[in-house]
Amino acid sequence: MNVNCTNFQRISRLYLQAGLAILFLLSISVQGIAHEFKWKELAADGSGDHSGSLPDAEKLFWDYDAKGDTLWFRFEVFGDLPTGAFGLNLVCRIPGRHTSNNWWGSNGVSYNRLVTVWVTGTPPSSYSGTIGIADAAGVNANNFRSLKSNNIAITADAKKDDVIIGFPRRDLLPDKEITGSSMSINIIGAVGSNEFWSDDIPNSGNPAITLRFPFCSVKAPDVELFEEVRDRIDFGSSLIKQYSVANEDISTESVKVHPTVEGEGAAAYRVFPAGPIELAPGESQNFDVIFLPDRHGLRAARLDLGLAAAEEGAVCFGSLPEAEIQLNGSGLGLAGQVEEDIDFGDVGINALARKRVVLFRNEAS
Repeated sequence: MNVNCTNFQRISRLYLQAGLAILFLLSISVQGIAHEFKWKELAADGSGDHSGSLPDAEKLFWDYDAKGDTLWFRFEVFGDLPTGAFGLNLVCRIPGRHTSNNWWGSNGVSYNRLVTVWVTGTPPSSYSGTIGIADAAGVNANNFRSLKSNNIAITADAKKDDVIIGFPRRDLLPDKEITGSSMSINIIGAVGSNEFWSDDIPNSGNPAITLRFPFCSVKAPDVELFEEVRDRIDFGSSLIKQYSVANEDISTESVKVHPTVEGEGAAAYRVFPAGPIELAPGESQNFDVIFLPDRHGLRAARLDLGLAAAEEGAVCFGSLPEAEIQLNGSGLGLAGQVEEDIDFGDVGINALARKRVVLFRNEAS
């Protein structure tokens, strides 16, 4: 079922309820944000194509705060902004096999995510109403907050005739749906009152934003380093395995690598270089894992690659959250101890004693 303007009116009246205390906290997240906006124009619309006295859309801007992992959008309108009651939508299509609907406004694009802000209140940020994100199934069931509810920060500015909204990127595009270091999302905007649709930005076409993420991978020559080491390893010798960490990000984000060995057998392993080492996009670093058994028997440990975004608070995807390699090695010790003294007898100064031969044999299996 496609939602029409009548449904818009009915549903918005049903949902004109929300805690002002919650929205007050959201306003703080906008007002006190350390992120400096770098607005990029997503779409523009001509004047005079709106409905009656309702808002007339002019431009839609966007910005992505990678540090806070937050998406921001700014709606501009022609004329005065009715800050006491207004409606905004972001009509989105994210990649993947998702059920979709056709938008009910003048721009009939196909969408699978709908961001909704149908509110009343006072500027800059004391608003309540229908606030949230829904998928196509939620919209069909008249549940415009089927995925997330009251998760959107709102700031309206009557002097500038604009409204800024922001929400966590994960609420629109979950981590599990990120498949590479950049992804595009088709988005158009819509404005109106809290009850009625008025105008789309734009009236035709389906513009897109592109998000770029640090995306990293771990490359090792073995499925598991030291998995089933069956060779004889004499005490004092070493076994070296090498692995590589590559930053495959195509944008500008660096990652930090700080490998450490943990677990019961950690004392038997060394990692060189020890790190932390910063990798710019496209760079890679080889690491040597050295097995120095400290006693006989299996020495099991795990190698934590310590991958993180180089800049504190930045987002990092791929294998970064949990990157561990299991380490298993078998050390061979001496079968026993030397239990007898070796007597060289009486030897004169500057004279040579008879040679004694001592045999050491490693009898470990």
